[in-house]
Amino acid sequence: MAWLNRNNCHHFVAEALNHLNYQNSRNWTVTKLALTLMLHGKNVSTSRALRQWLPFAILVFVVVLCVLIFA
Repeated sequence: MAWLNRNNCHHFVAEALNHLNYQNSRNWTVTKLALTLMLHGKNVSTSRALRQWLPFAILVFVVVLCVLIFA
């Protein structure tokens, strides 16, 4: 599973931020980059935010519902 966080665009951006010493930090990781984008990123519009997050929210809702019903 190590290939999930190596040699992709996120890893490249994290390495670039480390080399640039972005925000006086040299400990950028793929996880820190993803969390920063999710927590501090901005959406272009409300409809774009819904298009991005609604499918995931529906999937989580269905899984939780199935666990509650069949558990």
